[in-house]
Amino acid sequence: MNPIVFLPFAGYPANYPRPRLSMLPSRSRFTRPRGAAFQPSSAFLGQADFFVYGRYALVEALARAGVGPGTAVLLPAYHCRSVVESALYRGAEVRLYDVTAKLQPDFDSVRALAADGKASAMLLTHYFGFPNALAESRRFCTERGIALIEDCAHAFYGRADGQTLGTVGDFAISSAWKFLPLRDGAMFLDNTQPRAGSRPNVHGESPPRIMKRRPAEWRREIRAMAGAVKAWLTRSPGKPAFPAMDFVDLAARARDIAGRPLPEKQLDDAQFDSRQVDAAGLRVSRWLTAHAPHHRVAERRRANYGRWLSGVARIPGAEALFPALPEGVVPYAFPLLTDAGGLAFHALKLAGIPIWRWEDVAMTTCAVSRGYRLRLLQLPCHQDLTDEEIDWMIDTLRGVMPHLLGSERA
Repeated sequence: MNPIVFLPFAGYPANYPRPRLSMLPSRSRFTRPRGAAFQPSSAFLGQADFFVYGRYALVEALARAGVGPGTAVLLPAYHCRSVVESALYRGAEVRLYDVTAKLQPDFDSVRALAADGKASAMLLTHYFGFPNALAESRRFCTERGIALIEDCAHAFYGRADGQTLGTVGDFAISSAWKFLPLRDGAMFLDNTQPRAGSRPNVHGESPPRIMKRRPAEWRREIRAMAGAVKAWLTRSPGKPAFPAMDFVDLAARARDIAGRPLPEKQLDDAQFDSRQVDAAGLRVSRWLTAHAPHHRVAERRRANYGRWLSGVARIPGAEALFPALPEGVVPYAFPLLTDAGGLAFHALKLAGIPIWRWEDVAMTTCAVSRGYRLRLLQLPCHQDLTDEEIDWMIDTLRGVMPHLLGSERA
C-alpha cells in the first residue's frame, strides 16, 4: 500500500489582503422566506442524519459501506483533502482513480484499481453542483458489489436524468453550510434501507448502527441562535465601493509572489478532527436548513453563475470548466480554468477577490489533478452576491489577464 503524500501549498494567506467579499453566504444576509414558492430538488431536506461537517458524515457512509482495515476505497484523484482524511480515519487503503478534464471518473483507471476485489466503496463527487457520471458509476459498482457513495458536498440541490442527486448511490453526503448561512451542518443518507427498516446493506450484512452523536453544547446553540436573529434584523449592506485597480501593478505583484521560494515549514491543512466524528450538528443549523428560502437560493445561484459565464466568455486565458448550466443544476461555485502557473490566482487574491483552490491534493499520477491544483479556481456565485459585486470580479479578471498572459509568453 502506497503512503498518501499531500502536495504542498503554493499560496499563503499572509501574502494577500483580506477578501472584500465572502466566499460563502454571509450570516448577516440570511433572508426570510417569501411565501410559498417552488422548492428546488434536494434529497437532504427531511429525514437525513445531521452531522457537523461533511467529512464526518463521510465517515458514517464509509462505515456503512464496510470500509475499514483490510479493504480499499476508490476516491477521485482531484479532491478536497478532508475526503482522503476521512478514509484514512477508517483505516482503509486509499486508491485514487484518475479523472478526465471534465472531472468525470476515468473508468479504465477505476477498473484497474478495483480488479483485485478489495474495494468496498467508490466515492463519486458531483463537483461544483454538476451531476457526474451517475449511470455509469452506478452500473460499475452494482456489477462488482461495490457500494457507491455520492459526494454531494457541492450539490445540496440538483437533478440529473430525472433523478435527484443523492438518491442514486447506496449512500450520500451533503454540506448545507456551503449553501446556506449556517455555522455548521452536513447530511447523511442511507439509501439501502427504509428509515425504520433493517434490510441488509449492499454486502448482505446488517449495516452498523449510527453512532450515537453528542449534541452540541447549549452555549454554542445560543450563540448560533443569537447570530441568526441578528442576521434577520440586519439590513442588507449598501452598494459596495471598490477602488480602481492598477492592473499592471497587480500582475507584477502576482509574479513576485509566484517567484518567492516556498517557506521551509509548510502549512498543515489537516481538516479532520477525530473528536467531531460522533458530534451532532447544531439544532439551530438544522432548523434554519429546514426553513431557509431554498427557491431564492437556487434562483440567485443560477443567475449569478450565468452572469459569470457571460462575463468570462471573451477573456483570454480564462475558461469556464462547465460552460453551460443545465436545468436542475444549482451551482456551489464558479469553477474557472486559468494559467497553468497560477498567476491569476495570486492576482485576484491580491485584488481582494475570495478564491479557493485545492492545492494540497494527494500526490498521484493523474495529469488532470496535478494541473488543476493550481489553475482551477473556485469563485463565489452564492445568493448574497449582488450584480455589482460579480461585475467587479469579472472586470478585475478582464483587466489583469492580458498582463499575466504577456508575462507567461515572455
